[in-house]
Amino acid sequence: MKRTLALIFSCIMLLALLTACGNDAATDADQSGTTPDATESSDLPASWPKGTITYECGYAAGGTQDLVIRALAQYAEPITGNSYYVENITGGSGLIMVNDVYGRDADGATACIYSCTIPTAEDFQYFPSDLLDSLMKANVQIYDQMQACAQVNVDYSAIFIRSDETRFTTFEELGEYVAAHPGELSFGATGASGNGGLMLQTFINKFGWDINPVYYDSTPEEKAAMLNGELDIMCTTIAWMPSSEGFTCLGYSAETSNQDSYPGIATFKEQGYDFVATMRRGIFVKKGTDQSIVDYMEKLLGQICSDENYIADQAALNYTVDYASAAEMQNSINTVVETYQNLK
Repeated sequence: MKRTLALIFSCIMLLALLTACGNDAATDADQSGTTPDATESSDLPASWPKGTITYECGYAAGGTQDLVIRALAQYAEPITGNSYYVENITGGSGLIMVNDVYGRDADGATACIYSCTIPTAEDFQYFPSDLLDSLMKANVQIYDQMQACAQVNVDYSAIFIRSDETRFTTFEELGEYVAAHPGELSFGATGASGNGGLMLQTFINKFGWDINPVYYDSTPEEKAAMLNGELDIMCTTIAWMPSSEGFTCLGYSAETSNQDSYPGIATFKEQGYDFVATMRRGIFVKKGTDQSIVDYMEKLLGQICSDENYIADQAALNYTVDYASAAEMQNSINTVVETYQNLK
């Protein structure tokens, strides 16, 4: 009997030991199989900033650039383990923001989103030199003082009117109306030297439109002005389409139209106006930032831009995720600025 009880007791102890080992193994598996965030956090360079990272946007909250950088911050937070703060520093079509980033330490704790529109060299030639100097000021500052980390988005400038507009309902009719009523129409854009301002000034200087430019800090401000009757036409990006209820898009600056995304809308070029310009948005840090930080930022942004959930979130806003390397984004800035400098 004693021998039997001892055997039973031994079996119980062995079973308990095996169960405990199994639980430990399961726990280890759970921990080693956690989200990729833990692994990616371990890849952080030694110089990676601790604490809060600030992402700056040169336009007011609610616009395309603001929404893009807020989404990037949201997805970056669990990967790097930092908290992220988005700061809107408006004015000067991004110039004040660039100056702010440049005034901070080159330690990766501050980055910014900036977009450059790449027109043709021919289009530049239509601008008076003082106007071109003004339009290029922020681009030159980025070129001189910032380092690209990656491209995250592409977009195109577009023209919208109110859907209840009766004087003109197509882009062709708008051109005819401008010609017949010089100086009558007000044309809004986000930033005098921003992408909208560049397009607006192209229509004034290249195509001879006699219109009155009015500049705003964000697309929501433009929209309010349109609804209040302060503006006749507004320029923003084609990505604004999902928020454009009550408005009609007359055209945009792509080479060819995308009828899947924007059915029934032709590009300016397809409508006889030779204006093609791609807006490339990227993330930048101050020049002099440790290269290991720039390299990690490039990798981080690439990971986010390939995340299916992020792509779906951006698609819901009608934003086109288009990742490109730090070198490619830097080349976009270099192309714009060097084309401008070669004209001087």
